[in-house]
Amino acid sequence: MLHSLQRSAFLRPRERFHELLALQQIAIGARDGSVAGSDRLADQRTMAGHVQELVQRGLVAVTTVDGAVRYALTEAGSRRLRMLTVDLARELDTLQEATRSLMRANLVTLALDGVQRVVLYPFGETAELTYALVRALDMDVIGIVDDSPRKWGVRFHGLQVQPAATLPALAPDAVLVASAVFQEQILARLATMSLGSMRIHVL
Repeated sequence: MLHSLQRSAFLRPRERFHELLALQQIAIGARDGSVAGSDRLADQRTMAGHVQELVQRGLVAVTTVDGAVRYALTEAGSRRLRMLTVDLARELDTLQEATRSLMRANLVTLALDGVQRVVLYPFGETAELTYALVRALDMDVIGIVDDSPRKWGVRFHGLQVQPAATLPALAPDAVLVASAVFQEQILARLATMSLGSMRIHVL
């Protein structure tokens, strides 16, 4: 499944993604009269070149209204937007499956080592995916913790999000660090806690 991530047409992002973004902005602006459909779009350096190319390809039409340049999708542009949107949706499904496969392989080692009771840290979208994979491997999620007070008490699959300080009392076999963005901060926080033989497993 790793090749699915490496061969992504949208992930990096690439030209295909920028084309989709430009078409979407123009379509939205043309519908509601917002900035996306006006000459201010061309002021955005990252988009200007893409817009001019779309005009040359006949996907976008340019008009002048009261001295202001406006952009709108042509019929061909609308078809292209629909096609790219479908392609992106398909690729997101493929990427999600590739991500699940990589995370499953990551978690299998814990299951084979006899880890049974785990706590997720922090609360977020990755925790949702991790929960499903952990349950599929017959491990028990006994808690979920986060450093943000505004998340404490939020319900998550019958559990309540708790402060990270409760980890020692929860006494899981392992803490699953389910965040790439805040990974360093979480690991630094865990290093200050007395966790005994509790395993720290980074996803």
